[in-house]
Amino acid sequence: MDGTYAGSYGRIRSYYTDFLDDAFMASLVGRKNDEIGQMLLKTNYREDLEALSSTYSGRAHLENAINRHFVKKNKLAISSPPPGVKDFLKLYVSKWDIDNIKILLASKELGHKISLDDTFIVNSRGIPMGVFAGNISPEEFRVLLGLPSLESSIDYLSRHPVGVAMASRLDEYRRTADLSFLFTAMDTFYFSEVLRTLLFIRGDESPVRSYFRDYIDLRNIMVILKARDQEMDFAIIKERLSPGGSISPAALEDLFRNSPVADIYQSAGKVAGGESEQHPANLSDLEIMTRMHLYRRYHPSFMASSISVNTIFDFVLTAERERDILRGIVIGSSYGMKNDSVLRLTGMGV
Repeated sequence: MDGTYAGSYGRIRSYYTDFLDDAFMASLVGRKNDEIGQMLLKTNYREDLEALSSTYSGRAHLENAINRHFVKKNKLAISSPPPGVKDFLKLYVSKWDIDNIKILLASKELGHKISLDDTFIVNSRGIPMGVFAGNISPEEFRVLLGLPSLESSIDYLSRHPVGVAMASRLDEYRRTADLSFLFTAMDTFYFSEVLRTLLFIRGDESPVRSYFRDYIDLRNIMVILKARDQEMDFAIIKERLSPGGSISPAALEDLFRNSPVADIYQSAGKVAGGESEQHPANLSDLEIMTRMHLYRRYHPSFMASSISVNTIFDFVLTAERERDILRGIVIGSSYGMKNDSVLRLTGMGV
């Protein structure tokens, strides 16, 4: 690879020591939030907790500190790679913009006001994740929050490709009042662009491409399972399937129409690389389990690769995994959940 960037990739590898190990995170399970905070103060989360201590308390303090730390990790990742890889990473983290926009649109649909410091918004110091990647500015997010309706928000977002994608489905939303048309438009745009951007990376990026194909397959299987659970017809959910996976639309339709639910669960497990006999009790557990298995399946190959896009993408995925686990532990503490339930919620029990 280009020696100009070898040092940057090497620095990313050195930052792996900053991640919390699984044993430490497991030791947080079952503790009260104030205990969790005290234990995190002894880690590299100290600066985040101290920076937010005068603004938040309790669960909100922990969740915002976890988000802040997560954003910092992603900023570090985006600052390191060569231009082609940076374009891919900027697009990848735009999924947090999309998640934030979904939350914002749903809140407007419900008439519920939110702000940038809402714990469901992934941000640092009131600045959403995508800002650091140059995807959308802080001022634009603040304008969006102040707009009176969902449609005015989509009109404002039409200056961005994701807004154009939503606008193309606006008539269907108006006819049905179903937000899924708008959300599907964003997701389809996102996955198509991620896969397109990967084509322009020159190097050993095949593990990343393989990861995304499996990720899309898992997402599509989850769409099928949710549709079966709600007794929806395949014609309704066909367009909600994301392009780019290894399982063809025809194979997905056959899975939907002709396979018992248990077999569809097993298909998800096989794609993720987990044990085929594992059969979670519900769809939420399956989603968490497959996401964790997929990470565990690809993490060794990413780390074994020569220093490349695989290295830095694994760093981003590891940061996501740590955030998901810590947030699950905090949520479990807040609601007094049993330890085994928290382990399922975080995926640490699979």
